[in-house]
Amino acid sequence: DEPVSQSLEQQIMRNAAVDLTSLGKSLRKFYRIDEKSKNRVVVKEGEPVDIILAEAKKLNNPLIIVGSQGRGALSRFLVGSDAEKIALKCPFPVWVHRGRKTVPLHKIVMPTDLSANSQNLMKKIRNWKFGKNISLRYLFVRPATVPMINYPQYKEAMDKIRHDLSKTLQQFKKQGPKIPLITAEGNAAERITQIGHHYDVIAMNPHHHSGFLSSYGHLTSKVMRLSHNPVLVLKS
Repeated sequence: DEPVSQSLEQQIMRNAAVDLTSLGKSLRKFYRIDEKSKNRVVVKEGEPVDIILAEAKKLNNPLIIVGSQGRGALSRFLVGSDAEKIALKCPFPVWVHRGRKTVPLHKIVMPTDLSANSQNLMKKIRNWKFGKNISLRYLFVRPATVPMINYPQYKEAMDKIRHDLSKTLQQFKKQGPKIPLITAEGNAAERITQIGHHYDVIAMNPHHHSGFLSSYGHLTSKVMRLSHNPVLVLKS
């Protein structure tokens, strides 16, 4: 409970030279993990990102879960830049959690750039054994355009964008798994966060964007910072 958690935090923050063995025992007691359990507690000292990635590589098909916010000193240890670095650097799936409650996983929304990478990622998600009656949705957000003073040039540019987008949408719908596609317009990170609020988790696939989606920038990082929902980061 909260008092036990706070005592562990106080112990760690009060003494830089913590006895890692004793701390491991305290953590096993806190999480009610006995010696016969298959669950393990690993306590190490060093750079969090490097250590977590090194430990994950020792496992088969690992899922890394990191917290994204908290009130105590220890719960703030893996937030912000650390959680972000792990999610972006790790080749394994990373669940960036929000708050202290568990999430009933029924609805997943996955923002897409209409690429083959998105379809490959959706295939992976469908193959995961999340449970029955899982609802999956693609979400495509078209960046809002800023009108130019030179209207003929602006119209020409917009016509090309619409043509390219329409062609890409048609190709995307013909390929890959038949998953419903939601479309929206505006700032990508803000719209994904707003729409993602109605889902249990937002699945993101970080990679570089080009063409009419070049304004997306570091979209996964932005969504992780803005979202109040868990974000599942996967590499396609």
